[in-house]
Amino acid sequence: DAAAEGQWEAALAGFRKFRQEGGVETPELISLEAVCWYKLERYDVAEELLGRAIAVRPDDPLNWRNLGVLHLRRGGRAEALEALVRSYRLDPENDDLRRMIEELRR
Repeated sequence: DAAAEGQWEAALAGFRKFRQEGGVETPELISLEAVCWYKLERYDVAEELLGRAIAVRPDDPLNWRNLGVLHLRRGGRAEALEALVRSYRLDPENDDLRRMIEELRR
């Protein structure tokens, strides 16, 4: 799996091929594609894809977390905090999220 190996461009080529072959997009695939674009520093594309994944599955804390991290990378602290809090509400046992939120609130 190219994405698991950090081969972001190869993973994106795989997504293109999957679509051309009529593959059904799932929220998980959309989210994984967003991560690839994020790793390639194409934050605009990653944000759009995360928005699509969240629209389909708004109760997935990972997509909210990834959106928060993306906002942090772009300097949007308020947006990051909002997304991370939403993620934490869905996954209240996640200590990493709790620490990230505490750090942003300082």
